[in-house]
Amino acid sequence: MVNPKDLDPKYAYIQVTYVTPFFEEKEIEDRKTDFEMHHNINRFVFETPFTLSGKKHASHLFPYVKKRIQVISQSSTELNPIEVAIDEMSKKVSELNQLCTTDEVDMIRLQLKLQGSVSVKV
Repeated sequence: MVNPKDLDPKYAYIQVTYVTPFFEEKEIEDRKTDFEMHHNINRFVFETPFTLSGKKHASHLFPYVKKRIQVISQSSTELNPIEVAIDEMSKKVSELNQLCTTDEVDMIRLQLKLQGSVSVKV
C-alpha cells in the first residue's frame, strides 16, 4: 500500500491495481446468475506481494492507480506462500467444479480452464 504521508503534495498521483469481487459464503448462495455475480458489488480483494524486510524485488516500482470510487473501509490479511498456494488451488478447484457440474459441460471452457490450471506459471 502507498502511504499518503510519503507522497509529495506538489504532484498528482494515480494508483492502479487489479481487484476481484469478494463474497461471503451466504452471499455466493444468493447470487445465482452471472449478472448477479458481476453487478451491485461493494467489496473487493486485491493482492499485493511484499517482503517482511521491505526489500524490493525490482529496481523500479510499477505505477499504481488509486481508487475511482471512494474506499470506505479496508482490512488486511497476510498470507505466507503456502497459504497463497492453497488459496489459489482452492479457487481453481472451485472453478473446475463449477464447470463440470452443469447440465451441459462446455468442453471448450473446461479445456481452457484445465490448460490454465495445469500449465506452469512463471
